[in-house]
Amino acid sequence: MDEFFSIGRITNKAIVIFATLFATVIASQAVNLGVYDFNRTFLRSNTQAVEHVYISWAKYESGTVSNAMTQAESRNRWLLLSLEPWVDFSISSTGSTLFADIASGKYDLTIFAVCKDIIAAHHPLFVRWGHEMELSSNFGRYPWAGTDAAAYVRAYRRVVTLMKANLPMSTAYFVWSPAGNINCNAYYPGDDVVDYTGCSLYSWSAYDVPRSYDGSFKAFFDPKYARLQIHGKPVMVCELGVEKGDNQAAWFAAARAAFPNYPRLVLVVYFNAKDSVSWWPYGPIPDWSIAPSIFHL
Repeated sequence: MDEFFSIGRITNKAIVIFATLFATVIASQAVNLGVYDFNRTFLRSNTQAVEHVYISWAKYESGTVSNAMTQAESRNRWLLLSLEPWVDFSISSTGSTLFADIASGKYDLTIFAVCKDIIAAHHPLFVRWGHEMELSSNFGRYPWAGTDAAAYVRAYRRVVTLMKANLPMSTAYFVWSPAGNINCNAYYPGDDVVDYTGCSLYSWSAYDVPRSYDGSFKAFFDPKYARLQIHGKPVMVCELGVEKGDNQAAWFAAARAAFPNYPRLVLVVYFNAKDSVSWWPYGPIPDWSIAPSIFHL
């Protein structure tokens, strides 16, 4: 198994047969690491199997995804593409019509442009569309979050079905990635359009302790994992963060020791950046930045 999907060693052979290895990945309990490297401190790290990027599809420019894939491949990593459905006001008149416009085909040309880029890169990738969709109080982050679950499902199915129809087999693997909250499964779009399930997990003692949260990986991940694993898919932590003012090394060592407790967990991706918003009114903005010497196996 390690020959095909191990940390920092995703080979050409993997590209050909990866689609047949889901069950083997689960059985092996091998957990790979990845990084969203906004701080660009992991560029020389060889312990990351996946490189995570966030790309908006609003006013999408040709070459954006293929360039990101090329950069990831140059570091011997697969790309995890969080394709963010920000409202394109040249297509949608208001944000309230976003899901309906997607489901009716108004964003199809954008989807085709992304598919063209993926094909041009000649390398498989993970596609995570419309993440954290179940958050009803989301600090104003995402226009696609906390709205109509049924409308989200229709939009998700339109996007993924169209991408599947326009991409060669074994090119894109689709990640349905809520935050992992108690209401997330209302947004599950169906087994036929999901290859992996994912979630987000952040720990910050300044936020957790006043709310009587344990703050450990296990405490946060146990309920999220229980909600995701019922779908029978491999599971990813697509966003992981520990505030840099906390003891990141001890926290991650405990998390790493817990990984074998989750037989479907195959990938943990760190968010190496400062957050974009505060977590409470007038509060500080947390910083999840981490050193490669801490986040490794």
